[in-house]
Amino acid sequence: QNFRCEWTSIGSGALPRWLKGSYLRNGPGRYATPGDGTLRHLFDGYGFLSCWDLDGDSNRARCRGRFVDSRASRAARLGIDGRPPQIEFAEFGTPPGRDCLFAPAQAWSGLVRSLASGLTDNANVNVVRVPRSHGSMRPGEDLWLAVSEPSSAQFLIDPTSLCTLRHVGRASFPPPLVGPLLQTAHPQWSSKLDGLVNISTQLLPVPSYVITLTRASGASMETTTLMTLPTSNLVPSWIHSFALADEDLLVLVESPCRYNFPSIMGFGGLLVPEASHVCMEWQGKDATRIHVVPLMRPQEATVHELPALFAMHMAQAVVRPSTLGFSASVDLDLCAYTNLDVLKALSLQKILTGKGPIGHSKLL
Repeated sequence: QNFRCEWTSIGSGALPRWLKGSYLRNGPGRYATPGDGTLRHLFDGYGFLSCWDLDGDSNRARCRGRFVDSRASRAARLGIDGRPPQIEFAEFGTPPGRDCLFAPAQAWSGLVRSLASGLTDNANVNVVRVPRSHGSMRPGEDLWLAVSEPSSAQFLIDPTSLCTLRHVGRASFPPPLVGPLLQTAHPQWSSKLDGLVNISTQLLPVPSYVITLTRASGASMETTTLMTLPTSNLVPSWIHSFALADEDLLVLVESPCRYNFPSIMGFGGLLVPEASHVCMEWQGKDATRIHVVPLMRPQEATVHELPALFAMHMAQAVVRPSTLGFSASVDLDLCAYTNLDVLKALSLQKILTGKGPIGHSKLL
């Protein structure tokens, strides 16, 4: 539930006197569904904002939390459009009708709801800060967004009250099949470009990765396209994050982890086989492609190939200047898996029963 609490003194020990500020986060906050059901995957929970205000001088801490007011969350908690509470939108690992034991009638009914609802707007991954005026990062002049990967999952929020102010993503229905369908939930600020850099994935008119720049002016945002990269396959790979070196050199890791769109929509197990890994397919015989894109000189973009690997987050990317006869290079640090089994291990059932060891990644 939404909450607010305060501790006028810390029970044990003390906060450092220099510690003063707020820590704002977003993440999955509710997995229970109507009828004693539960969402199936760690990435499915409905978005919940939490903020800690810490004051070392007075040794006080305040904490507050509030659900992101998305239609997906409202449908499951309260019901929408006069219907009782139920899952209306397909989440990462839970299509409607699959939150309980599998029953064909419920699965087919859920598929109809999924098709009628469109793309989920469950913003449950990140909070993004966008400067309101160019070049300014002063508090009070910024826009704050709760976001997830579907292009419909973007909400303007108040960082103080945590209230959801308005929806600023694309429409859920009809699904935005033309143009950006998905995006990373981990955009990065570039002072050189004076904007927020991100990568969107589109299916039509041509499958591609679209590098975008978003700026805020007043209470609105404007997004422009910097460059479009072709996908290596007709079905795009899952791009969860990317690296940005020196604020203008983008590194995109395109692994052979590809979307299974029929499974995402709820067709898996009904009209087509289930996806091999939740809602993704692992095609381990294909190479991993590393795109290195100078955003100010996109014509100099290069592509490098590695054996198949999967990585969700890039630790860092650093430009090494030319020295002693060696040309400049880019060092990319990431934790890589040899396959996609980590997605299966993050199912809620395996986590709660301890039957899903996540496995080890390797620092590359």
